[in-house]
Amino acid sequence: MAAPLSEKQKLEVMQMFDSYCKTVICNAIRNFLKEKRERAERETLMSDIPEDMYPAYVIDTYFTQDILFKVLGEDVIVEDCYGVAESIKRMKKSEREIILLYYVIGMTDSSIGKKMNLSHQEVNRKRHEAEEKLKGMVKREIGKNEKS
Repeated sequence: MAAPLSEKQKLEVMQMFDSYCKTVICNAIRNFLKEKRERAERETLMSDIPEDMYPAYVIDTYFTQDILFKVLGEDVIVEDCYGVAESIKRMKKSEREIILLYYVIGMTDSSIGKKMNLSHQEVNRKRHEAEEKLKGMVKREIGKNEKS
Protein backbone atom coordinates (compact mmCIF):
# COMPACT_ATOMS: atom_id res chain seq x y z
CA MET A 1 0.00 0.00 0.00
CA ALA A 2 1.30 3.46 -0.93
CA ALA A 3 2.11 6.01 1.67
CA PRO A 4 -0.11 9.12 1.77
CA LEU A 5 1.16 12.16 -0.19
CA SER A 6 2.58 15.16 1.55
CA GLU A 7 1.15 18.62 0.86
CA LYS A 8 4.10 19.44 -1.41
CA GLN A 9 3.53 16.25 -3.44
CA LYS A 10 -0.22 16.97 -3.69
CA LEU A 11 0.59 20.47 -5.04
CA GLU A 12 3.02 18.97 -7.60
CA VAL A 13 0.36 16.45 -8.79
CA MET A 14 -2.23 19.26 -9.12
CA GLN A 15 0.24 21.38 -11.11
CA MET A 16 1.09 18.44 -13.41
CA PHE A 17 -2.63 17.75 -13.99
CA ASP A 18 -3.25 21.46 -14.64
CA SER A 19 -0.37 21.53 -17.14
CA TYR A 20 -1.71 18.36 -18.84
CA CYS A 21 -5.22 19.87 -19.17
CA LYS A 22 -3.84 23.12 -20.61
CA THR A 23 -1.77 21.15 -23.17
CA VAL A 24 -4.79 19.08 -24.23
CA ILE A 25 -6.97 22.19 -24.62
CA CYS A 26 -4.28 24.09 -26.57
CA ASN A 27 -3.79 21.13 -28.94
CA ALA A 28 -7.56 20.82 -29.46
CA ILE A 29 -7.77 24.53 -30.32
CA ARG A 30 -4.76 24.27 -32.64
CA ASN A 31 -6.29 21.24 -34.44
CA PHE A 32 -9.66 22.99 -34.76
CA LEU A 33 -8.09 26.13 -36.24
CA LYS A 34 -5.95 24.03 -38.61
CA GLU A 35 -9.01 22.10 -39.87
CA LYS A 36 -10.96 25.34 -40.25
CA ARG A 37 -8.13 26.93 -42.25
CA GLU A 38 -7.76 23.84 -44.49
CA ARG A 39 -11.54 23.69 -45.09
CA ALA A 40 -11.57 27.39 -45.99
CA GLU A 41 -8.82 26.74 -48.56
CA ARG A 42 -10.83 23.87 -50.15
CA GLU A 43 -14.32 25.40 -50.03
CA THR A 44 -15.78 28.36 -51.88
CA LEU A 45 -18.88 30.22 -50.80
CA MET A 46 -21.69 30.33 -53.38
CA SER A 47 -21.73 34.10 -52.97
CA ASP A 48 -18.08 34.22 -54.13
CA ILE A 49 -18.76 32.33 -57.37
CA PRO A 50 -19.56 34.59 -60.34
CA GLU A 51 -23.19 34.16 -61.43
CA ASP A 52 -22.22 33.39 -65.01
CA MET A 53 -20.52 30.17 -63.82
CA TYR A 54 -23.71 28.59 -62.46
CA PRO A 55 -27.42 29.14 -63.00
CA ALA A 56 -29.26 30.84 -60.16
CA TYR A 57 -32.04 28.32 -60.60
CA VAL A 58 -33.05 25.40 -62.76
CA ILE A 59 -36.50 24.82 -64.19
CA ASP A 60 -37.52 21.29 -65.09
CA THR A 61 -38.96 21.27 -68.59
CA TYR A 62 -40.16 17.69 -68.89
CA PHE A 63 -43.68 18.49 -70.06
CA THR A 64 -43.25 21.82 -71.83
CA GLN A 65 -42.79 22.70 -75.45
CA ASP A 66 -41.46 25.81 -77.14
CA ILE A 67 -43.64 27.82 -79.49
CA LEU A 68 -42.11 30.09 -82.12
CA PHE A 69 -43.74 33.46 -82.80
CA LYS A 70 -42.87 35.93 -85.56
CA VAL A 71 -43.06 39.46 -84.13
CA LEU A 72 -42.29 42.40 -86.40
CA GLY A 73 -39.84 40.28 -88.37
CA GLU A 74 -38.13 38.79 -85.31
CA ASP A 75 -38.36 35.19 -84.13
CA VAL A 76 -39.48 34.90 -80.52
CA ILE A 77 -39.52 31.55 -78.73
CA VAL A 78 -41.83 31.14 -75.74
CA GLU A 79 -41.81 28.07 -73.54
CA ASP A 80 -45.37 26.82 -73.08
CA CYS A 81 -45.40 26.60 -69.30
CA TYR A 82 -48.89 26.46 -67.74
CA GLY A 83 -50.39 27.03 -71.19
CA VAL A 84 -49.11 30.62 -71.43
CA ALA A 85 -47.62 30.28 -74.92
CA GLU A 86 -50.67 28.39 -76.16
CA SER A 87 -52.89 31.18 -74.79
CA ILE A 88 -50.71 33.86 -76.43
CA LYS A 89 -51.04 31.95 -79.70
CA ARG A 90 -54.84 32.29 -79.53
CA MET A 91 -54.74 36.09 -78.97
CA LYS A 92 -55.27 38.69 -81.69
CA LYS A 93 -52.08 39.52 -83.60
CA SER A 94 -51.78 43.09 -82.21
CA GLU A 95 -52.30 41.91 -78.60
CA ARG A 96 -49.84 39.07 -79.09
CA GLU A 97 -47.20 41.42 -80.54
CA ILE A 98 -47.53 43.93 -77.68
CA ILE A 99 -47.29 41.19 -75.02
CA LEU A 100 -44.27 39.54 -76.67
CA LEU A 101 -42.45 42.79 -77.40
CA TYR A 102 -42.95 44.01 -73.84
CA TYR A 103 -42.37 40.83 -71.80
CA VAL A 104 -40.12 38.66 -73.96
CA ILE A 105 -38.04 41.17 -75.90
CA GLY A 106 -38.15 43.79 -73.12
CA MET A 107 -39.18 46.84 -75.11
CA THR A 108 -40.81 49.87 -73.49
CA ASP A 109 -44.30 51.11 -74.34
CA SER A 110 -42.76 54.06 -76.21
CA SER A 111 -40.50 51.90 -78.38
CA ILE A 112 -43.37 49.50 -79.10
CA GLY A 113 -45.52 52.48 -80.06
CA LYS A 114 -42.89 53.70 -82.51
CA LYS A 115 -42.66 50.25 -84.15
CA MET A 116 -46.46 49.86 -84.34
CA ASN A 117 -47.33 53.52 -85.10
CA LEU A 118 -49.23 53.96 -81.80
CA SER A 119 -48.83 56.37 -78.90
CA HIS A 120 -47.23 54.97 -75.76
CA GLN A 121 -50.52 55.59 -73.87
CA GLU A 122 -52.41 53.49 -76.42
CA VAL A 123 -49.79 50.74 -76.19
CA ASN A 124 -50.05 50.86 -72.39
CA ARG A 125 -53.85 50.58 -72.49
CA LYS A 126 -53.79 47.74 -75.03
CA ARG A 127 -51.09 45.93 -73.06
CA HIS A 128 -53.13 46.07 -69.85
CA GLU A 129 -56.21 44.79 -71.69
CA ALA A 130 -54.16 42.01 -73.26
CA GLU A 131 -52.68 41.10 -69.86
CA GLU A 132 -56.14 40.74 -68.33
CA LYS A 133 -57.28 38.66 -71.29
CA LEU A 134 -54.18 36.47 -71.03
CA LYS A 135 -54.65 35.97 -67.28
CA GLY A 136 -58.20 34.76 -67.86
CA MET A 137 -57.10 32.42 -70.65
CA VAL A 138 -54.30 30.94 -68.53
CA LYS A 139 -56.60 30.48 -65.52
CA ARG A 140 -59.06 28.60 -67.71
CA GLU A 141 -56.20 26.51 -69.13
CA ILE A 142 -54.94 25.65 -65.64
CA GLY A 143 -58.50 24.85 -64.54
CA LYS A 144 -58.86 22.44 -67.48
CA ASN A 145 -55.60 20.71 -66.59
CA GLU A 146 -56.57 20.35 -62.91
CA LYS A 147 -59.90 18.71 -63.83
CA SER A 148 -58.24 16.17 -66.11
